[in-house]
Amino acid sequence: MKKKNNSTLSQGPSVRLFKDDLVEVLDILKKHCMNVEIADNNYTYESLEELEDRQGAEPKSIDLIGHSPYISLTVSRWKCSLFGASNEAAAIPFTQIKSLLDSRKRKVVHALFNFPIIIIIWVLGFFMMTALLKGRVQGEAASLYFSIYLMLVMGALYFTFMVKVGALSQVVLKKPHERQPFHKRKRDDILLLVTTNVVTFILTLVAAYFLFRYGIK
Repeated sequence: MKKKNNSTLSQGPSVRLFKDDLVEVLDILKKHCMNVEIADNNYTYESLEELEDRQGAEPKSIDLIGHSPYISLTVSRWKCSLFGASNEAAAIPFTQIKSLLDSRKRKVVHALFNFPIIIIIWVLGFFMMTALLKGRVQGEAASLYFSIYLMLVMGALYFTFMVKVGALSQVVLKKPHERQPFHKRKRDDILLLVTTNVVTFILTLVAAYFLFRYGIK
C-alpha cells in the first residue's frame, strides 16, 4: 500500500517581483527539481531575457515551473499562485518560495483593500441603514441609499478577496539598481491611493447629503 500524494496550493499575496526575485525562484527550482521551465500563457522561454524581449520589462504574466517534484509559480495582474506536490521533495522549495513571496507583498495594496476600507463601509452603512429604519428616507431616495450601500459592500468585498489571491501583482524584469525614479516606480501605488481616497470622499459626501437633507433625529 502506498499513500497517495495530494497537491498544495497557496493563493496570494499581491506581490511585486523584480528580476533578482525571479532569479532566486529559478535557483530554488533548479536546486530541487529535475527540469525548470519559464513560460507565459502562450510560449515557453529559454531565459528571462528572452521573455523580456517578447513581453517587455513588465510582462502581464509569467510561469516558473519545476518538474520532479512539480512546483509552479504563476504571477499575473489578477493572481499570484504557488502550486506544488505534497511530498517531502517539494516541501522545502515550496516553503522557500512562499517565504520569498510573503516578503515581497505590496503593503500599500493590502492596506487599502483590507480592514480600513471595510470599516469605512460599515460606518457609512450604519448611518444609511439607521436613516432607512427611522423612516427619514423613503421612496426613490431610499432605493438610492440602499443601492449605494450595496455597491460599497460588494465592491469592497470583491477587491479585498481579489487582493488576497494576488490581484494587482506585478513583475518587473529589472534589477533593483535599474529601477526607475520613485515617482515612476510608485505611480500605480500613488494612483491607487489617490483614486481610493477620491472615491471614498465622493461617497462620503453623497451619504452626508442624504443625512443632512432627511435628517436623523
